[in-house]
Amino acid sequence: MQVLLTADGRSEAGGTPLVVHNERLADPLDDYARAIAAVSKKRNKTEADLWEISRLEFYGSLYTNGNGPCLPAWNVLRCLQDGAKRIKRGQDVLRGVFPLTEHADLVYDGPRDPEELWKDGSFRLRKTVGVQKNRTPRTRGMFTEWSFSLPVEVDPVIFDPDTLSECWRHAGRYAGLGEMRPIYGKFLATATEWPMSQDVAVEEAAYALAMSVSAEQVQRDDQNRAERYVSPASRLVEAAAEKAKSLRGHGNGHA
Repeated sequence: MQVLLTADGRSEAGGTPLVVHNERLADPLDDYARAIAAVSKKRNKTEADLWEISRLEFYGSLYTNGNGPCLPAWNVLRCLQDGAKRIKRGQDVLRGVFPLTEHADLVYDGPRDPEELWKDGSFRLRKTVGVQKNRTPRTRGMFTEWSFSLPVEVDPVIFDPDTLSECWRHAGRYAGLGEMRPIYGKFLATATEWPMSQDVAVEEAAYALAMSVSAEQVQRDDQNRAERYVSPASRLVEAAAEKAKSLRGHGNGHA
């Protein structure tokens, strides 16, 4: 079955701000990580240098696709798994739930371009974090009023709709998404069966019809072949019957 996982992180729905931290920044070969390192290694940093580090950290923290900020589908599934663990079904998420898209677009009121988000100022969080027993300021992307939907394929043998909905509700209430969860990243969760699009429905109906027509054609062909085919035994019986008729007719002529 296909299910639409929806997360409503708006404050009016009981959600909390979503703080994002792309794991790419942990890769020393990543472009943003290298750019940050180049500025950070300066001994006498100016205020402009500190702002540049903050800006690069902000850009590097975002998940983006062609539509702007988003969340990777596997991050959402990990969140679902955390919720499922509360009823001891965590491993079943990996076995029975499969994303139908690679990303879930974030829905919020604001620009979609990362540069415009940075200029806006309200989409970033600057906070000190522990790094090797020291407190270091870090900048992350933050969305205070947010939501998204992710379509997934669910194995009905592993999850029924009610159990999956329960796992997703636990995920939104207790697990959360993103950085500094579960204080941040909480959301109101709903899971609804996702009706197939008209194009998909037409395609599946056409396939079923084609298979039905093919089956009927095969059945008719088999029947025609059976009608055309006469076995040797049948020919022998027919010949014997004809011979018997002629003998009876010959006998009647001598009576």
